[in-house]
Amino acid sequence: MLDEPFGDEAALPTLLLCEATRRHVTVALVGDGGDEAFGGYERYRAHALAGRIPRLAAAAGRSALGALPAARREPRSTLFRARRFLDAATQPATERYARLVEVFPLELRRELWTDEVLAHTAASMLPHDPDLRLVDIDSYLPGDLLPKADIASMAVSLELRSPFLDRAVLELVLPVSSSRKVRGWDTKVILKEAARGLVPDYVIDRRKRGLSVPVASWLRGALAERAARYFTAPRFGGDRVPALWAEHRQGKANHARKLWPILIAELWADRWNVSE
Repeated sequence: MLDEPFGDEAALPTLLLCEATRRHVTVALVGDGGDEAFGGYERYRAHALAGRIPRLAAAAGRSALGALPAARREPRSTLFRARRFLDAATQPATERYARLVEVFPLELRRELWTDEVLAHTAASMLPHDPDLRLVDIDSYLPGDLLPKADIASMAVSLELRSPFLDRAVLELVLPVSSSRKVRGWDTKVILKEAARGLVPDYVIDRRKRGLSVPVASWLRGALAERAARYFTAPRFGGDRVPALWAEHRQGKANHARKLWPILIAELWADRWNVSE
């Protein structure tokens, strides 16, 4: 359905959700753009807070957490996220956001990718104090979220509408100060205030959750045999991929977010007989 390699594993639950929705309706509303417009991503707060921590203190904390297994193996654990946050705090402001969102760190990209690919995909340095919502609207939305939802919905003949991306809504909301949208650890404050009384409180106040997929356990279980065929002698990534695969398979580290897009690229290349 995707036609080309697509490394976001959330494409799978998105398709299942669209299939289930299509059994009841032909048109549905989705929340794409809500996090960008109303400041809903945790990384926005992390980016701002990271700039207030001395680099030496951040580096020391990162090293200390790196010695703990959970900080290396469980990407959704508090320790892993804390280590990633402290790593971002050691970076210049222009590079900090990339550390919070990247799947492949620059050091690993240099090992996995050719110089030509590195040059083609190199992200521009962000200004010292960028509006990260606009960065995501310009990149993450059109490059990942919107194609993912559009392809999944069209595959099952479901029409999606994104009211938060209506031009009138964005022109109204984007100029509003971030301090009115995020208060402490509470995000999307003005959206929640507007919805209060229209949407049940337990929905408004519950913890944010994404479309999580247990890729790490799949690669060690149901997909292990297939993954081994591709990761042992990969088309992409060279000698570093078997090493990542071995560490993941043995439980020494959780490389699921790195290995999944490589596996998808391998499967795509195999299907369409792409040799290089």
